[in-house]
Amino acid sequence: MALSQKNDAVAAYNRASDQWAYYQAKGIKATILESQKSLLASLGKPVPADIGQGIERYKKEQQFISQQARSDEKLSQQYSKAAEQLIEQHHGYSYSVAILQIAVALSAIAALAKNRHLWMMSIMVALLGTYFFGHSFFFKTSAPNHDVAGLNLTRSE
Repeated sequence: MALSQKNDAVAAYNRASDQWAYYQAKGIKATILESQKSLLASLGKPVPADIGQGIERYKKEQQFISQQARSDEKLSQQYSKAAEQLIEQHHGYSYSVAILQIAVALSAIAALAKNRHLWMMSIMVALLGTYFFGHSFFFKTSAPNHDVAGLNLTRSE
């Protein structure tokens, strides 16, 4: 799930990047029209009305595009944050598994050696592994439902 969240973050970031490139293109078009308008005015030629309308249209389009780009950037950050939370939770589970495997190995050695103290130590190590599991499950699940900032980020596909 964390990889899926990271993938979604990259996709949103790419959309934002594309929107900013589109924003710049509209700005360049508006600047070209402004240059044409000033050139025609400096030459004393009449300035067509569609040049002024084109400039205004490009400026309005830029406002809309920048809103979309900012929205995509925010969404990318939210997906990234959700992925980081899941990865952090995964690390707790990994520690838990490693410690429980050590406990199993100690228990097997204790059984073979018929050593009660080693067996008690394996139980203590198993409790430590259980603690890590519980801590990861109960205390680091700030995004288990993947509802970050009111967005339902679960995949239903």
